[in-house]
Order: sequence, then C-alpha cells, then structure tokens
Amino acid sequence: ILKDKLNILGITGIIIATLGVIIMTIKDLKLFFNNCFSKTTLIGLISGLFLGLSVVYFRAAALSLENFSSNFEKALSTLFIGLIIQTFIITVYLLIFERSEFKKLYNNKLECCFAGFAGFMATMSWFYAFTLMQASFVRALGQIEILFSYLSSKYIFKEKIKMSEIIGILIFVSGVVIMLLTKTN
Repeated sequence: ILKDKLNILGITGIIIATLGVIIMTIKDLKLFFNNCFSKTTLIGLISGLFLGLSVVYFRAAALSLENFSSNFEKALSTLFIGLIIQTFIITVYLLIFERSEFKKLYNNKLECCFAGFAGFMATMSWFYAFTLMQASFVRALGQIEILFSYLSSKYIFKEKIKMSEIIGILIFVSGVVIMLLTKTN
C-alpha cells in the first residue's frame, strides 16, 4: 500500500519474531491444532488484518502531512484526529446503548484520566515510530510487550515459566535482533 521495501533480512527477522511469539503463547499443542480453523481463530485473524491495515493507513496519513516540519508533529496531528473520531464514535454508542456508563466514568474520573493519559502516551509512541520506519518493523518489535509480560509474571507474580515459553522468548529475541540489524527506512 505504501510501497515500503523490506529486505530479506528484515522479512526473516519479522518471521522469526512472529514464530517466537506463537511458540510463547501456545499452551497446549493439541488444542492449538484443533482450533486452527475455528470461528474464534477466524475472528482473531480478521481483527489482526484490520489492525494491520489501520497501522499502514495511520502511517500513510502521518507521512502525507507535508505542512509539518517534524515527524513528531505529524504523529501528534494524526493521533489527534484519530482520537477525535474514536471519541465521537464511543460517545454516540454510549449515549444510545449504555447511558449508565457515563456515571461510572464520572465516579472514576481520576482513574479514567490516568488510564487515558497512559493510553495516549503509548499510542503517541506507536504513531511517532510509524513516521520513522516501516509499520511492519514497528509492530513486530512492539511484540516485545509479550517478553515484558513474561518477565513480570516470573519476577513480580512468581509464576513458573515453561521451557517452551523460554524457547519462544529466545526465538523472538533472535528475530528482534535480526530486525534491529536491518537498516531500512
């Protein structure tokens, strides 16, 4: 869509990192293969398709803003418009179907503001990254959150990590290292 070019090393890194994520998240191999073609899997894949398209189109939108001098300004403007549209849609939905939720939002306004600010900062970081390099690299590297989740579960919540999860983490990190060694813009 954007005519971004990926070299073979970058594509290899993305594939390896993705395989690592898949290995990390499989809990039961038999269940995994039984559910490969289930309705839930299909819905998840379609959702992933639309997420991927939205990422590419947000990158395209940000890069098309020629009146801004910096990538940060482009990202911030794109995010602002995206948030306005999302806020309008969710507000209309809540007004029509879930009016009682406004009272809950008001009663928890401090927590809502903190959550909203954290979400804004995270999304701002994504959008800024999208203006700097190909969306596929940004999204693949963004899967590092899964590694942080595993580290948190082990060291904060004292949960046991399976050998397959450790192997998946090592494969994922290998893919990320390959991506980081790739110099494309």
